[in-house]
Amino acid sequence: MTLALLIAIFIVSKKKDSRQIAKLAFPMGVFNINEPVIFGIPIVLNPVYLIPWLVTAPICSVIGYLFTAAGIIPPVYIQVPWVMPVGLYAFFGTGGNVMAGVVSLLCLAVAVVIWVPFVMLANRMEPKQ
Repeated sequence: MTLALLIAIFIVSKKKDSRQIAKLAFPMGVFNINEPVIFGIPIVLNPVYLIPWLVTAPICSVIGYLFTAAGIIPPVYIQVPWVMPVGLYAFFGTGGNVMAGVVSLLCLAVAVVIWVPFVMLANRMEPKQ
């Protein structure tokens, strides 16, 4: 879900330091390497980013479960390397189901929508000098 944070930063952030970290972390974030974001932004011990950090994964899990339970996408049954990008991971994990990739990208869009207000809030907060 840190990829959604990076996209939200690109969309609404005006802080130069956050945008710079997002530029550096984005290529790694596409391949699920999250440490530059988690410790660079930082998400760790950040009260503003705690809520979306805890909320996005369960919401996206429920979305994926509902699509699977409805029979729109098959369950994941193939082990895929963890560094696979977002849509491709679901596509290959379900044996080539295009709809699974679309649902995965839908979850990414939902996560971006969740992150945007918190990034805007972080923009308004000034660091204590």
